[in-house]
Amino acid sequence: MKDSCALYTPSFAISREPGFGFPIREGMPVSLKCDVDANPKALPIWQKDDSSPPVQQTPDGFLNFTEIRREHSGWYKCIARHRLGKFSSIGYFLNVRCK
Repeated sequence: MKDSCALYTPSFAISREPGFGFPIREGMPVSLKCDVDANPKALPIWQKDDSSPPVQQTPDGFLNFTEIRREHSGWYKCIARHRLGKFSSIGYFLNVRCK
């Protein structure tokens, strides 16, 4: 019997805690999560404004800000390297408001 697993490119799901629609203020703890669905498996890599993010990413795709600051505001996206190339999520703008 042949292997029935099909090769497919990454799709991305970005989530945030606290949830979307809730204002983010300086000093709050905030987490961004990127889930990647692909075959073969592809690992998420976070970027902020096309550079490395300001906090270290966990192996399971989280960016955890213990006390977020205004300078953490910016465009975040998740990329994945795959056998078929490099793929990117849509951008997400993280807006950190004053206390």
